[in-house]
Amino acid sequence: MRSSLERQGWDPDAASAAGEAREPAALVTDWPVGTVVERRLDELWVRAFADTT
Repeated sequence: MRSSLERQGWDPDAASAAGEAREPAALVTDWPVGTVVERRLDELWVRAFADTT
Protein backbone atom coordinates (compact mmCIF):
# COMPACT_ATOMS: atom_id res chain seq x y z
CA MET A 1 0.00 0.00 0.00
CA ARG A 2 2.80 2.36 0.90
CA SER A 3 4.59 1.96 -2.45
CA SER A 4 1.32 2.43 -4.32
CA LEU A 5 0.65 5.71 -2.52
CA GLU A 6 4.20 6.83 -3.20
CA ARG A 7 3.91 6.10 -6.95
CA GLN A 8 0.73 8.20 -7.03
CA GLY A 9 2.57 11.16 -5.53
CA TRP A 10 1.18 10.90 -1.98
CA ASP A 11 3.30 11.07 1.15
CA PRO A 12 3.10 7.47 2.33
CA ASP A 13 3.66 7.94 6.06
CA ALA A 14 3.03 4.82 8.13
CA ALA A 15 -0.29 6.04 9.56
CA SER A 16 -1.90 6.90 6.22
CA ALA A 17 -0.71 3.67 4.55
CA ALA A 18 -2.08 1.59 7.43
CA GLY A 19 -5.37 3.48 7.33
CA GLU A 20 -5.71 2.97 3.58
CA ALA A 21 -5.07 -0.77 3.97
CA ARG A 22 -7.50 -1.31 6.85
CA GLU A 23 -10.78 -1.22 4.90
CA PRO A 24 -9.77 -3.54 2.03
CA ALA A 25 -8.21 -5.95 4.54
CA ALA A 26 -11.49 -6.10 6.47
CA LEU A 27 -13.42 -6.89 3.28
CA VAL A 28 -11.27 -9.90 2.35
CA THR A 29 -10.86 -11.43 5.80
CA ASP A 30 -12.86 -14.55 4.90
CA TRP A 31 -11.11 -15.16 1.56
CA PRO A 32 -8.58 -17.99 1.32
CA VAL A 33 -5.02 -17.12 2.33
CA GLY A 34 -2.96 -16.54 -0.77
CA THR A 35 -5.68 -14.76 -2.78
CA VAL A 36 -4.09 -11.76 -4.52
CA VAL A 37 -6.27 -8.65 -4.45
CA GLU A 38 -5.74 -5.30 -6.14
CA ARG A 39 -7.50 -2.04 -5.43
CA ARG A 40 -8.33 0.57 -8.02
CA LEU A 41 -9.90 3.65 -6.50
CA ASP A 42 -12.96 2.29 -4.68
CA GLU A 43 -13.05 -1.17 -6.28
CA LEU A 44 -11.38 -4.42 -5.26
CA TRP A 45 -10.46 -7.01 -7.88
CA VAL A 46 -9.15 -10.53 -7.45
CA ARG A 47 -5.94 -10.80 -9.43
CA ALA A 48 -5.40 -14.48 -8.54
CA PHE A 49 -7.38 -16.93 -6.47
CA ALA A 50 -5.59 -19.01 -3.87
CA ASP A 51 -4.96 -22.65 -4.70
CA THR A 52 -7.13 -24.49 -2.16
CA THR A 53 -6.45 -28.03 -3.41
